[in-house]
Amino acid sequence: MRRVAALLLALGLALPTAAQPLPDSWFAAATAGRPACEGQGRAVHAGFERAGLAECRIGADGHVEVTIRPENRPINPSP
Repeated sequence: MRRVAALLLALGLALPTAAQPLPDSWFAAATAGRPACEGQGRAVHAGFERAGLAECRIGADGHVEVTIRPENRPINPSP
């Protein structure tokens, strides 16, 4: 299976330590759907709850730019 670089926007999801390899099943939820954006040999997936991906762009130099916005505004309204 061909692997693509995936930026996983999984807020609140525990990440393993660097000493632990990531199992393939860890990527299954994020990469199940279409990528949010693709280019320069990279694909960005955001198939997780709480990943409020608003915009995604991969520049010509391969840098990934992701914008996350709240679903509702204002986030924390004051009386």
